[in-house]
Amino acid sequence: MRVDHVAHGLGRQLAQVRDHHARRRRLAVRVDDHHAVVALDDRGVGVDLVGRRRHRHVHAVGDLLDVKARVTARRSLVGAAVHGGKRYHVVYSRTVSDQGSELAGRVAIVTGGGQGIGRATALELARLGADVVVAELNAEGAERTAREVRGVGGKALALPTDVTKHADLTRMVDRVRADFGRIDVLVNNAGIYRAALPLDVTEEHWDTIMTVNARAVFFASQAVLPVMIAQRRGAIVNLASMAGKIGSPNNLPYNVSKAAVVSMTKSLALAHAKDGIRVNCVCPGFVETDMWTKVARDQGAVMGISAEEFTRRRAQAVPLGRMERAEDVAAVIGFLASDRAGYVTGQALSVDGGLVMHG
Repeated sequence: MRVDHVAHGLGRQLAQVRDHHARRRRLAVRVDDHHAVVALDDRGVGVDLVGRRRHRHVHAVGDLLDVKARVTARRSLVGAAVHGGKRYHVVYSRTVSDQGSELAGRVAIVTGGGQGIGRATALELARLGADVVVAELNAEGAERTAREVRGVGGKALALPTDVTKHADLTRMVDRVRADFGRIDVLVNNAGIYRAALPLDVTEEHWDTIMTVNARAVFFASQAVLPVMIAQRRGAIVNLASMAGKIGSPNNLPYNVSKAAVVSMTKSLALAHAKDGIRVNCVCPGFVETDMWTKVARDQGAVMGISAEEFTRRRAQAVPLGRMERAEDVAAVIGFLASDRAGYVTGQALSVDGGLVMHG
């Protein structure tokens, strides 16, 4: 069974659990610095105590379950509970009712939303109240994330999209306008990675990396800009990388593509500030996702070490002392997409645990 870590402040939130039959149920929880109490009603149906303003009387709802938990300095919680002979792993997820409605009534497109940072971002934006369009090359992955978005109370559309094809981007915008009538947020998350020493880089390698990681970011932005200009508001958040701020001997095309995203972000921000459109990018560090599995394997091979050893060394290099989670990045993207960042534009924000403290 998997224990999910979610790097969000916990407070009093609605939780999801998975039992060994993978059936989903909802629980209400109360958390302080040292322990959590879970309330499960008699029918196994979750009760949102925050919505009923009864969070101080959690004992009034069904059975109380003590959760053996570890609360980190970041107030993330890893826990498990036993009820009716079944062991549950607690997954905390903020819902619209828990968190307010920062993005209520707004529509967000997340490219590459089927997994990793894209998936985490789609869920974060849904929890902030947005309707979410999951634009993903893999149709199954897109629908899987869309189901998860609906599971936390959001409205979602799964839209198979190849961001490298202009026709697909045009269809994406047309479909979103037809279904939702507006586009408020674009998260350019889709990207690929491939390691190689400079003398081993081929034209195909270079062109593929630049097409997906840089060219597609520009043309996806270009596709949504007319809609945002007409609305006189919008937020674009691009996924760059710490690689866009530093050099690397083993993945030059990738670094160049992410540096291009940083520069593109600043140029688009300058061009469209007058239209009420903010453009920013985030620069993650070592994020444990499916892409990281490939990074560790490829970089380890170049260095002559195992993927596990590569990951261990990278984690040791992080000042905050751990690998990054997709949710760490998604939380910052949610901020940049919201009105809380209403005076922030043209920025390349490092979200890397302190790896790059300049630039």
